Amino acid sequence: MSKVDATATVDADTGEIVAALFGLVDALKAHFDDVAAEFGLTPTQALALRCLDEPQAMGDLARHLRCERSNVTAVGDRLEALRLVRRTTHPSDRRVTRLELTAAGHRMRADFAARLFAAVPAVAGLDDRQRRTFRDLLRRITAATTTSMVL
Repeated sequence: MSKVDATATVDADTGEIVAALFGLVDALKAHFDDVAAEFGLTPTQALALRCLDEPQAMGDLARHLRCERSNVTAVGDRLEALRLVRRTTHPSDRRVTRLELTAAGHRMRADFAARLFAAVPAVAGLDDRQRRTFRDLLRRITAATTTSMVL
């Protein structure tokens, strides 16, 4: 990491953009957490559910969730107890355990997404044109990033 000049100034617009983005992230995280709680899930369980559009090895899911594999075991245990996922083995490597949504898991995943995106505080006050412009700017800004978050 390069050394930053402590005397360097940040232009006011950039400072305001960064502050607004942090506020937006906080608001979106709170919204996600609230919707997860409505479904009786922890935020991590809800995020795991969102990641499982297809069966995933538990190690891959850990990378998506940015956590240790052992944490995914506990998340998988809870989702399995709720009958939302089942454990399967990878078809070409029986040593690899995967999590796969059940029919109930697919329904909850769809219901969760519908509720999550129904009234997003960050975009609720924007008209169609403003939402498209905001979307296009976010696409442009994030095009160079390598991190992806599944919602």
